[in-house]
Amino acid sequence: DGDIEIQERDAAGNAIAVTYIDATVQNWRHPQTANLNFANQFLVVCQVVGYPGLPGSNIIGVTVDAQTMVQNFPLVISTNDQTGDKILADVGGDSYDGTAYYCVVWHRSFTATDTDIHARLVTSASTLLGSSTIMIDNSGSSLDSWPSVSKSNGTLGGSAAWTIAWHRQVSATNLDIRAAVLSWDGTLLNPSAVIANSAVTEYYPRASS
Repeated sequence: DGDIEIQERDAAGNAIAVTYIDATVQNWRHPQTANLNFANQFLVVCQVVGYPGLPGSNIIGVTVDAQTMVQNFPLVISTNDQTGDKILADVGGDSYDGTAYYCVVWHRSFTATDTDIHARLVTSASTLLGSSTIMIDNSGSSLDSWPSVSKSNGTLGGSAAWTIAWHRQVSATNLDIRAAVLSWDGTLLNPSAVIANSAVTEYYPRASS
C-alpha cells in the first residue's frame, strides 16, 4: 500500500496546503505533476495497483485546482485498448492561454522482451482526448523504458509540442536514448528516433521544455 501526498508551496518554499491524492488500500506509486496555465490547475499522475475493476498496474490521474486544492475524481488514463502493466508515468503541461491539454506518457510492459512507450492527452475537465492510446514507440521486441516528457510545450499555440525521451536496452551492458515530438493536439510530429547510441550506457533522460 502506497499513498500519495501533495503540497502546494509559495515562492519562498512555505507550504500553503498539504493534502492526499490517495490514502486508500490501493498501491499508488511514482507520482508526477504538471500545470495547465489557462485552467489554473495541476494534474497528478501515478502508477496504481489494485484500482477497482482493473487488473495489474495502471496509470491514474487526478486534477487539482491550483487555488483551492479541490480535486476531481480519479481518471483512468491508460485505457484497456492496450494490454499489459502500465508503469513509470510522466506528465507535461501547457502554458498557453487558449485550448490546451496535458500529455501523459508511460512504459507499457507487453511481454518480457517487448516494452513500449505510450501516451494520452488529458483535458482540464478530467477527460481523455481522442479514442485510443497514442503509440509513441510500439515497436516489437524492443525494451523501451523510463519515459520523460517536457513539463511545457511552449506558448505558440499551433506550433506547441512536447519532447518525449526514454532509454532502450540494446544489450545487458548497452542502453541508448531515443526521443519523439508530439504536437499539442496529439499529432506525432517526429516519430521515435535515436538521440544517443554509443557503446556506453546512456539512460534515464529528462526532457527539457
